[in-house]
Amino acid sequence: MNKSELISGLRSHYPKIARKKLAKARLNIIKKYRISPKDVKIAEESENNKEQAVRRFEKKHGKKYSSLVKASETVIRNAPEFKDLSADKKEKLICDMVFKYIAYGFQPDEYLCYDLLGKTPKQCRQFISDTDRYSIVYSINDISDQQCFLNKIKCYTKFGEYYKRDAVIVSGSKDYDNYLKFVEKHSEFVQKKTCASRGHGVELKSVGQSSEAKQQYFNSLISSGKYLLEERVAQGKQTAVLNPSSVNTIRCITFNTKHGVKVAYTFMKVGRAGSFVDNGGAGGILVGIDKDTGVLDSNGIDENNVVYTKHPDSGIVFKGYQLPDWQSMLDMCIEMSSKAPTVKYIGWDVAYSDSGWVLIEGNMGQFIGPQTIYKIGIKKQVQEYLKDMEPIPRIIANKE
Repeated sequence: MNKSELISGLRSHYPKIARKKLAKARLNIIKKYRISPKDVKIAEESENNKEQAVRRFEKKHGKKYSSLVKASETVIRNAPEFKDLSADKKEKLICDMVFKYIAYGFQPDEYLCYDLLGKTPKQCRQFISDTDRYSIVYSINDISDQQCFLNKIKCYTKFGEYYKRDAVIVSGSKDYDNYLKFVEKHSEFVQKKTCASRGHGVELKSVGQSSEAKQQYFNSLISSGKYLLEERVAQGKQTAVLNPSSVNTIRCITFNTKHGVKVAYTFMKVGRAGSFVDNGGAGGILVGIDKDTGVLDSNGIDENNVVYTKHPDSGIVFKGYQLPDWQSMLDMCIEMSSKAPTVKYIGWDVAYSDSGWVLIEGNMGQFIGPQTIYKIGIKKQVQEYLKDMEPIPRIIANKE
């Protein structure tokens, strides 16, 4: 069992009496790298003050500072808009990226995707940062019950009826017989590591026909952690046409409020030719969806902030494309959310298949999708949903 699996297992069994205190402790850890509102206000007054704030942070949190610089350099290297920057401009840009993190909680990839360069403090505060998102998660979700969405095996165990495909859990030697039946039926399948995100640990696999090959593969799994093996989704032609090699998914974000489950945002993730996954790290493209109709209502955009009016490989124009059987997708996500009433914020990844809409997984991912696609901060909108889910996380209030 790796560290992530161990932590997930422990949090799943927190006693109810201690959960709120433990969630508060997690919130304090999340705020560890945020400078005080007073220091933010001083730093916002001038570039010199901002640079001094970053230097103080570097001195106090050298390891975290180095990781932020490294992430910033990766963003700068890959983004076309930052191509051929002079050394001086690159240094200033990295300083601004680090400041936007310690002041507002934005990761370097969010800095790029939200076009934060040159935005005023007031404009920055209109966006929900990754740190804000964690604050929301630990303020309104039950810290133990939400482990279902951080652990792929737990998610499948609770919501297996919505997967509508074969799957097998591999966690130890006791699972060999079920595993053997699965791989004999499915020569190609999806391997998912239990506690992983952003497409990491998801691979398309096949096992040789010999008994030795099947045994060796099984041994390699149980020696490195716990896995969920799934039958590959047979994607419906209406979504496959966008990019046949990947399973192109919908992210449907729901809030479980006092007045019932509300679908807050929907967007699509479309892969690139030859890629099995649709995640941004593999070149995936995000596209906005009118949540009421299922019609794509924006151009596509990738994690390097490159905009596409049509899919660069398939040639399908994004804006105006109608997704199939949309109301069924909405109904399914609302129904699933109602089965997890103590987890009030969930991001559902679903795909359209030959069997209709199917669940890929549930999670509590960033709000990077809707904010990147439309270049509009959604903090005020989310606060309206949170009013029905007290307490409202103080960290995302406009008055910092």
